[in-house]
This record gives sequence, structure tokens and C-alpha cells, in this order.
Amino acid sequence: MNTNKLFYFFISLLGLFMLPSCDNSDDDFDPTWKNENEAAFEKIKTTDGYFEATIPGGPGSVYYKVLESTTDTKPPLYTSQIKVHYEGYLIDETLFESVMEPTKPFEFTLDGSSFYSKNLITGQIQSQTGITVIEGWRVALQNMNVGDKWEVWIPWQLGYGSVGKGSIPPYSTLVYIIKLEEIVKY
Repeated sequence: MNTNKLFYFFISLLGLFMLPSCDNSDDDFDPTWKNENEAAFEKIKTTDGYFEATIPGGPGSVYYKVLESTTDTKPPLYTSQIKVHYEGYLIDETLFESVMEPTKPFEFTLDGSSFYSKNLITGQIQSQTGITVIEGWRVALQNMNVGDKWEVWIPWQLGYGSVGKGSIPPYSTLVYIIKLEEIVKY
């Protein structure tokens, strides 16, 4: 075996030994929390007033309750730039995020390729990239019309999964109040 091949072999072998230490561990895993979240999502499926939303070829289902409805019949596309107001809750009603101020909607491209914010000094819209739009949002928003306001239940598999994010624990069912304010660009 030549020296280069031997070097790459040992580097690869070292990488295999290091993988477990780089893995997202389940040290914070709480099986009771996971079970409670899965049970809450299963219960909402059979609760009066909640409906299933899916997209063709999509990753799964979310359940929603209509809080406000409009007659607009053109939902956003996967690549649409939209504006929304929302609040996000855990199943125990802990608020983890809110963008409800009327003059400051959250503007982003549904595929997650960019989001937009207004420069408070110049008033110009600035584009930034690299946000994560969870799959549950994509499913819900591609079924909503401009002006609709929904309570949306997202299973952990279409949210932040087994890892969680910030104050959102792993295996969390997410409950959002989402209002689709505008489709800026299809």
C-alpha cells in the first residue's frame, strides 16, 4: 500500500471513531415529553373543527383549525415570497416565538432560500439567506389563502425533530397561530 493510501485509510479510520462523539446525543431525551407530544397530536386529529392539510408528494400532514377565512383561492407556491404574522407554542402553552406586531410581518421565501427584513434606518428591504423553514410550515402555508388565520398543529417529525432548537425541546409537537398576510411574489 503506498503512503498516500495508508494516510487516507488511517484518517478515515480515525473519523469512524470520532463519529459517535460528534453525534447529537439523546442526553436531553425525555421519553415522557415525546409520548405526551405524540398523544397530543394524535388527539387533535380527532377533535372537531380540525382538518388535515397535506401537499402532493409532501412530507406528511399537519392539522389546522380555521380562525379567520377569506375567499382568495390562490395559495402560495413552494417558491413564493410571503409575509406572515405568527406565534409559536409548545403543547403546554409555552410561547417560544412571536411575530405578531402589525407593522412587522415575517417575510421569507417559503422554500427557505431567503428571508427579508426592513433596515430601520434606510427603510430598505434587505435579503438574507440560510433560514430554516420547517416542513410543517411549508405544508400549512401551501394550503392557506391570503388573509387566512389558522391554528396549526405540527408533529415533531415536521418540526425540529429529535434535536429541537433553542428553547424547543426534542420531539416537540408545535402549535402555531399563523396569518398569511401577503404573497409578495409568486
